[in-house]
Amino acid sequence: MNDLPDYEKAQLLLEKNEIFVSPAEAHGVISGLLACGLSIDDKEYLGLLSDVFNDGESFGNGLKAFFGTIYKQVVASFNDEEFQFDLFLKLNHQSQDNPDHLKLRHTKQLYPHL
Repeated sequence: MNDLPDYEKAQLLLEKNEIFVSPAEAHGVISGLLACGLSIDDKEYLGLLSDVFNDGESFGNGLKAFFGTIYKQVVASFNDEEFQFDLFLKLNHQSQDNPDHLKLRHTKQLYPHL
């Protein structure tokens, strides 16, 4: 399910556009907004992110596409029948061999009431 962009390229894109947060932080903010139950559509979240990360200034097309990819992935993971949620973390050499330890998996067996 992990359709997140390459972490290193994402970090470079953010830095190039003078957005000084990590890709993991951007993913966390989007995830948090959605997890809190905010009903935001794909147009509203960019305004919220620009307020938080860019002093209200709108993002360029590259950043809009990047944030859009993260937004779509988080929405998909929240709607996943297996309740799978992928963290967006920088992988080191060891974890590239076994990225499953970076995933939080909740199943219907653990949470049958969901």
